[in-house]
Amino acid sequence: MCGIFGLVSKKKFDLEKTIGFFSKLKHRGNDFVYIQYSEDQFFKEKELIKAKNFEKLKEKVNGLKAKVLIGMNYFSVFGKPEIYENFVFNGEVFNYEEVKELFQIKNLKNDGILIKKAFEKDLLNKLKAIYAFAYFNEKQKKLFLARDKVGVNPLFFRIEDNFFIFGSENKVVNGYPLNPRYLLEFNLKNFNLKFKKREDLFKKPESLKGLKIKNIKELKQLIEEKLISSIVLQAKQAKKVGVLFSGGVDSTFIAKILQENDVKFRSLIVGAENSLDLEIAQKIAEEFSFDYKIKIFDIEDLRKDLSFLVNNLETSNIMKVSVAIPMYYGSLINDYKVVLSGIGSEELFGGYERHKKNVKEECIKGLLTIWDRDLYRDNIASFLGNSELRVPFLDEEIIYLSLKIPNRLKIKKLTKKEFEKIKEFYKKTNLNFNFNSNTCKKFFFRQIAEKHISIYAFRPKKAAQYGSKSEKLIQKLAKEKGLNKREYLQTLLKEFEKVENVIF
Repeated sequence: MCGIFGLVSKKKFDLEKTIGFFSKLKHRGNDFVYIQYSEDQFFKEKELIKAKNFEKLKEKVNGLKAKVLIGMNYFSVFGKPEIYENFVFNGEVFNYEEVKELFQIKNLKNDGILIKKAFEKDLLNKLKAIYAFAYFNEKQKKLFLARDKVGVNPLFFRIEDNFFIFGSENKVVNGYPLNPRYLLEFNLKNFNLKFKKREDLFKKPESLKGLKIKNIKELKQLIEEKLISSIVLQAKQAKKVGVLFSGGVDSTFIAKILQENDVKFRSLIVGAENSLDLEIAQKIAEEFSFDYKIKIFDIEDLRKDLSFLVNNLETSNIMKVSVAIPMYYGSLINDYKVVLSGIGSEELFGGYERHKKNVKEECIKGLLTIWDRDLYRDNIASFLGNSELRVPFLDEEIIYLSLKIPNRLKIKKLTKKEFEKIKEFYKKTNLNFNFNSNTCKKFFFRQIAEKHISIYAFRPKKAAQYGSKSEKLIQKLAKEKGLNKREYLQTLLKEFEKVENVIF
C-alpha cells in the first residue's frame, strides 16, 4: 500500500513547500515517490518527477511552481513501483491472476494497472481488493476519487474557494473522509464537487449469483469456505505475513488457517506485563506450534510513544488510542511487510454487547460505519509500525452471507453442553472460571472455528484495551498529571498544520 495526495489551486503554489507538507505521509511508503504536475489549471503539459524518497524529491522541485499536482509514495508489497499517467492509488488486488486475464495483461509489474483499468471499464466490482485512488480524466477535465466499498483504505478531501486537496490521511487535508459508498467527482472547470452513489455494500456479489442455500448446514459450510479462501488469498499474495495475535477466536482461527495451508506467518503477541492477552496468546501459540514474537510494553514505552500515536491517529479518544497501542507495537515487531487482523468479526457475527438488543440491525449499522469508527485507526497504527494492514473477514462475499445467519445463532442462549465448552477452555488454560453469562456472542462463527482450533474457539474475550492493559497504563500516566484519561490525551494532541498556511 501507499500514500496518495493531490492539490488543485486557482493560483500557483510552491512545489518544494507542497512536497514538504505532503511528506507527512512518508510513513505510508518511502520506497519510491513521484508527482505529476502542471502550471495549467486543466492539467495540460504535465511534467513528471520521480525520486527515491520525499527528501530527494524536494531537492528536485526547488524553484518550481504549479496549479495542479497529483502524487504517490510507494510501500511495495506486490510487484515493483510503477508510474501511471493521471492515476495514483493506494491498494492491493488479491485476485490479480483472475483480473489480469480479464484485461489480457501478460506481464503484471504492479496491480495498480488493474484498479485503473477496472475503473475505466466500470468493472471495479470484479476486484477482490482494498483501494483508494485518484484518477484524472483529461477529456472531461475531471478528477475522480474512490475507495473500496468497505472503506479499508482511507481517503480524505477538502474544497475551498481557491483550492481542492485530497490525501490518504487527514493530517494533510484537514477536511472530510470520503464515504466509501460514493464516488467523488471534482470538476476543474467550475470547481464543483459531485457525489455519485455506488452499489449497495450488501448487494449480492456476482460470484454468488444463482447460489441457493438450502439450510443452516450449507450456510455454515459456505461461510467457512469463504473465510478460508479470503485468509489464504490475502496472505499468499504477500507470501509471508504477521498475524496480530491476542489468543481470541478471530486471531487464532486466522493463524490456524494459515498453518493448515502452509502459508508462512508469525503470530505477534503484545501486552503489558501480566496482561491476560499476553498470557493466553502465548499458551495458545505454543499449543499449536505457531511461530511467535512477543512485545511487552510498559508505562515508559507509552510515556515515550503516546504523543506520537495520538497525533498520528489525530484523536484524543481514549478507546481509539488504547486499542491502537497493541496494534502499533504488534506491527512494529513484524518482520514482514503485511499484517493480518481479525477486525470485522464482531460486526459480521454479533460480538458486541450492543448487538444483544437487535442483532441484525446493529450488525448492519456496524458494517456501514466500521470504516470511520475502526478501520482508519487500525490503518494508521499498522503503517506507523511499517506494516500494511489486511482484514480478511471483511470480504464482500462474507459480508453478504453473514446477513443470512439467523439472529438466534449469532448470539445464542447456551445449553448445558455448550456451557461446558466454555468451562473447559478455562480449565485448559488454568484460568479462574469467571464466566457469568448464559449467552454466547459470535456462536455461529465459534462453531466454524471449533473444527480448526478446538476448545479455544470458546474463549470469552475482553476488548484489546483491557486484554492488553493499555488503557490501565494510560490511566496511570493521567493520574501522574492529576487528570482523567481524556484530559491527559487532549494535552498531547497538537493542532493540525493547515496547507493554506504553509504553501500559499
